[in-house]
Amino acid sequence: MLRAPHCPDFIVPDGSLLYHPARDARFPYLYQVDKHPLVKDSPAVKRILVYVQDTTDEGLKRMFDFEEKLYVPLGPDCTMDDLGVYKFKPPYLILYSNEIVGLFDLSDGTVIFARARGSVSTEDDVIWVWNFLGYVLIF
Repeated sequence: MLRAPHCPDFIVPDGSLLYHPARDARFPYLYQVDKHPLVKDSPAVKRILVYVQDTTDEGLKRMFDFEEKLYVPLGPDCTMDDLGVYKFKPPYLILYSNEIVGLFDLSDGTVIFARARGSVSTEDDVIWVWNFLGYVLIF
């Protein structure tokens, strides 16, 4: 069962919510969208993800405090499976992710946009990460 955000400010219209049952509630909700106005027809972009960022002072402080405590868990496959960290091919990226806890499969051609909470225009989204030909570009 998908657990969508309680506050509509964190829902991406026309997006499909990505969810994992082991998702930490402090991670933002991540949505996959079919198209984005800042992405033109390009074979280099294969997957578009969007998340909403709380840009209030309180929201940014909560995010900073949480990020300070993030780490990449290490262990045998059975431990990683229990944590919801599945076997993916690199590159891996520490990310606020709904798919898996702390680690996210950033496959080639994936672009991630951040949207400010309360933004009414997708044109104001900011590209945050792009995996282009195996190079992870963080903006």
